[in-house]
Amino acid sequence: MEQNNFTWIPFYMEMADKLLTYKDKRKPLLHLIYALGPKYVGYIKTNNDDQASDIDPFTVFGIFNRKISDDKRLYMCRYFKNHLKIKADIPSDFTGIPVLNPLKSVFFRKENICTDVQPLWNLFEAVIRDDKENTSSFFDKVCKQKGIKWNITMGLFWIRPYHYIALDGKNRAYLPHLGIEVFSEESLDYTHYIQLLNKIKNLISKDNPQEKSILDISYHAYENEEPIIDSDMKRQYWLVGCNYDSGSQRDRFIENKIWESRYDENKTIDLKQFSLAKTIKKGDIIILKSSSLKGQKKQKVPFLRVKGVGIVSSDIKVSHSNDYTQCVCSVDYISSEILDFEGSAYGAYQKTIHQANSKVQPIINYANKMLSHILNISIY
Repeated sequence: MEQNNFTWIPFYMEMADKLLTYKDKRKPLLHLIYALGPKYVGYIKTNNDDQASDIDPFTVFGIFNRKISDDKRLYMCRYFKNHLKIKADIPSDFTGIPVLNPLKSVFFRKENICTDVQPLWNLFEAVIRDDKENTSSFFDKVCKQKGIKWNITMGLFWIRPYHYIALDGKNRAYLPHLGIEVFSEESLDYTHYIQLLNKIKNLISKDNPQEKSILDISYHAYENEEPIIDSDMKRQYWLVGCNYDSGSQRDRFIENKIWESRYDENKTIDLKQFSLAKTIKKGDIIILKSSSLKGQKKQKVPFLRVKGVGIVSSDIKVSHSNDYTQCVCSVDYISSEILDFEGSAYGAYQKTIHQANSKVQPIINYANKMLSHILNISIY
C-alpha cells in the first residue's frame, strides 16, 4: 500500500469533530450548506422542491462523498476547511472511501425529516464520543428508519475509519475472500455489525501479511479487480414501460424503488406480456422506456427514450384483483437520466415489456456504463 494513501483521514476525523458542534445549531449549518449553491447541494430538498428544514451530519458528509469528480470533492473540502476552521490539510487522495449513489445521497426520508434527523445526530455523537452503549441503541434505532441500509456503515467509516468498516458493495464482495461472510441486509443491526467487526479484528491480529487494519481491507477491496456481481450470473436486460392509468408512473417507480405492470388475463397480448414479466428475476437490469416518432411528417424517425436504469433486487411478485393482475419487483435505480436513442430498429419496442437483444446493443452498452458507475461505489 502506497504511503501517500489515506491523507483524507485527519481531515475527515477533524471535520466530524467540528460538525458535532452544530448538533444544536442546525439553522446555521443549513445556511452554510445551502451557501454552496444548487450545483452542489440542490438535491437536498423537500418533496415540494424547497430547501430542507433540517439536516443530519451523515448527509453533510455525503455532499463530498458522492459519485462526483475529485475536483468537486476537493472544492467542497476546501469550503468546509475554511468555514469550519479545520486545521488538517486538504486530502490529496480519497483512497478506499466508499461513495454514495447520487440517487441515494440523503440519509433521511423527505416525508420523515421531523423524526429521522435527530436519531442520526444522536448516533453521530455517540460514535464521536466512543459511547458504546448509546452507539448500540442509536444504531439499531437508525437502522429501522426508511432509507437506511448499508449506507449507515459507510457513514461510520467516514468519521472513524480506524474503528468501523463500510459494508458497501466493494467490501461485501471482498470480505468472503478473507473467510468472512457478511450477513444479509435484513439482519443489519448493531449486534451483527459488531460480530463482523470482531471477526475482522481477529483476522488482523493473526499477523496477517496483507490485512493489517480495517483501512487495508478497504484499500484492497477497492483495488481488487474482481467485479462485485458474479460474472457467471445470467443477467437479462429488460426494456419496460412506465405508463398506465393514463399517466407516467416513472417518478413513483424511482421514488418507491419498484417496477410494476398490470395485465388483463382475458386478453391474449396481455397474457404473453404477463408471461414475460414473470421471468424477471433478482439481478436483472430494468431499463425504463417509452417509444415514439420524431421529426418532420415525411421524415419521422422512431426513437426509444430511456427514462431510468436499475438493478432488480427482488423476484417478481404477482397479485390478483377483480380488474387486473399485477406484477411488481423491487429495483435499485442507478440512473434517472433521460436519453433518446434514434433509429429504425427502435420502432419495434412499443409494448410494455421487451427482453433486450443485440438489436438494441447501444442501449445495453449505455446501461452497462451506468452499471459500472454504481459498481465503483456501492449496491446497498
